[in-house]
Amino acid sequence: VGPASTNGPNLSNMNQTNAEDKEDLSISGNERFLIMQKLARGTGGNNCKTISLKNMVTKEELYDEDLEEEITSECLNFGIVDKLVLYQVPGSSEVIVYVVFDSPSSAEKAVSALNQRWFAKRLIIAEFSSLPVLNE
Repeated sequence: VGPASTNGPNLSNMNQTNAEDKEDLSISGNERFLIMQKLARGTGGNNCKTISLKNMVTKEELYDEDLEEEITSECLNFGIVDKLVLYQVPGSSEVIVYVVFDSPSSAEKAVSALNQRWFAKRLIIAEFSSLPVLNE
């Protein structure tokens, strides 16, 4: 084995940066949200059958006896619905709708169609969910 090559990068100056080399890597809240949505779609699209729908239902609407049937009916446009759960976050007025489809492709169709869709003057946030309790 011969001596180490001197043709490689000069590592002695690695920690030194010029003002010209620095980039503004800050992102706004909306940009961060969009990136997270893309990541969720990328990781969930292949094997996740569960989605969450946020900002779709209010606490007051939980008392509507037709609500679960109406949401299930809408979700049937994307595939077979195995389970639907209306979950009120403890100590909050936030309600999250969890939908378990029979296949990952149905869940992917639902997220694509429902995310950023307006419903009752509210913008729905649809994303893949990784709640193992619902996937049983």
